[in-house]
Amino acid sequence: MKFDSSKRHKFLLTLTGLVISFVLAAGHAASKRVTVCQLSAHPKAYEARTIAVRARVIGGFRGMALMDNHCSEKTLYLNISNYFAEKPDIKPLFDVIYKEGTAGSVGKNVEATFVGIFRRPNEQWPVGELRVRHMYELKWRFSPSGE
Repeated sequence: MKFDSSKRHKFLLTLTGLVISFVLAAGHAASKRVTVCQLSAHPKAYEARTIAVRARVIGGFRGMALMDNHCSEKTLYLNISNYFAEKPDIKPLFDVIYKEGTAGSVGKNVEATFVGIFRRPNEQWPVGELRVRHMYELKWRFSPSGE
């Protein structure tokens, strides 16, 4: 079976993401798993705690945020420093957002689990921000309708 280069690239990204996901998942089992909706409803309960959030990634050029379909009007800002952006478990996210198709999340359904420190809401980010340290279980697909 012969793959063209874009299919090969997508296959390698997916395979790399899966391997990293399995390795990292064991190390992050101790993080409290919460949803964007839970953070929105009870931000003080999670302030300055290390948490794990699985949600859909939206955005691109001006930053990324996490969205949950159960409370889609709420978004959690993703704060990923340059240091962590280059780590092997997080770099695949940037490859998907900026190198696959058009830049950004439009036309893509991107979902992952992020582990980081939660910071309280502010005027710009009413749900708060997640200072990301790790990412695993990255799954994505092209979605022309943006769903």
